[in-house]
Amino acid sequence: VEAIVRNLDSVEKKLKKMVVNGNPSLEEFAVAGADYLLENQAISIMLGHFMLKKTINSNAWERFALIQKFALEMIRDVLAKSNIEVPNQNYIHMIYASVIGIVMTYRNYPGRSIDEIRKHIHELCKLSSRVYINQLTSLSQKD
Repeated sequence: VEAIVRNLDSVEKKLKKMVVNGNPSLEEFAVAGADYLLENQAISIMLGHFMLKKTINSNAWERFALIQKFALEMIRDVLAKSNIEVPNQNYIHMIYASVIGIVMTYRNYPGRSIDEIRKHIHELCKLSSRVYINQLTSLSQKD
């Protein structure tokens, strides 16, 4: 957990700066998150371990939960800056899980170069972001 916390501190600052100082789209934010995971394979492996393993001591789990909470808050902030209403936290959780799932699923895509893999992951992150934005926009128009 300590290794993840120390490493994620730099990406947290970068993503927070991206959100606070700019107006990134969900697509841009998702691609930035995916790039971080692609460039930091050891962190991706540790994140996967914490997400899948049930027997983690409570102190470690609490620290890991803070990392997740930060990411979820940043996604909410990105959507808020785009004036997109989120009816409940489950949408934020789906977006977060989508980016991580896309990277974990395709990071070692057989027969593709790292550039092809990165391009494919970016396309999937952008596509999933558009799907979520369309769904959230549609929900707010119904109200």
